[in-house]
Amino acid sequence: MNLAPFRGNRKKPHLLAFMIWLVPIDWQFIGSTAPIQRLVLVCMRKYLGLISTVRNKEIKLDKTIVLVGLMGAGKSAIGRRLATRLGLRFIDADTEIELRYGATISDIFEYRGEEVFRKFEHSVIGELLECPLHVMAAGGGAFIDPATRHLIRKNALSIWLRAELDVLHPRVLRRENRPLLKKGDPRDILAELIRSRYPVYALADLVVDSVEGTHEKVVEQIIDRITDYRPLSGLSVIRAVPGKEALT
Repeated sequence: MNLAPFRGNRKKPHLLAFMIWLVPIDWQFIGSTAPIQRLVLVCMRKYLGLISTVRNKEIKLDKTIVLVGLMGAGKSAIGRRLATRLGLRFIDADTEIELRYGATISDIFEYRGEEVFRKFEHSVIGELLECPLHVMAAGGGAFIDPATRHLIRKNALSIWLRAELDVLHPRVLRRENRPLLKKGDPRDILAELIRSRYPVYALADLVVDSVEGTHEKVVEQIIDRITDYRPLSGLSVIRAVPGKEALT
């Protein structure tokens, strides 16, 4: 999103906001009808609210953000929204792997094996981390692989989207392209993955809970956590654009 309109001359934004909010909704501008007057007031108030929210959400960042966690945690859906809020590009690592090797993740697992897939994954993620700042959704097993985890921790800000079993289970059933879930009962497999992988995911820089509800709420939590993350202090500033809920 182009933030140029918010970087202009704002000598007295607070005074202007105060004056606008003092205007009763039933006042009319000279020569205008009531509907036009209301529309103008609503737009001005939302515009000022947008500036205020953007000014308050200054994120210091010099590394790509990599979302890690189990399948069903919402890495792709939340990652897209987070990238939009930060004005960054979103990249799904699994999608890039499929494009690079001309096969689906399921086919690579089935015909080449998980070991080969992890090598492909390590190579692609390594190259993506050399790209300009962006938001990346990594596959569920990427952060578990020691070599790939080292790449992510060294070159990115890693964020674990932590989710409970009761949240993950219904989500993963909506898609059939989950290779690891084809080996038995999905719920049992997820429970075992939680047991074995969560201690490793906990090595991520930040942890944010992915819960039931709108993804925007999770995005807000991520932005708040990044804003307060001390190792990023003193770095370049990115201004977060407020989501729909911030404008209501």
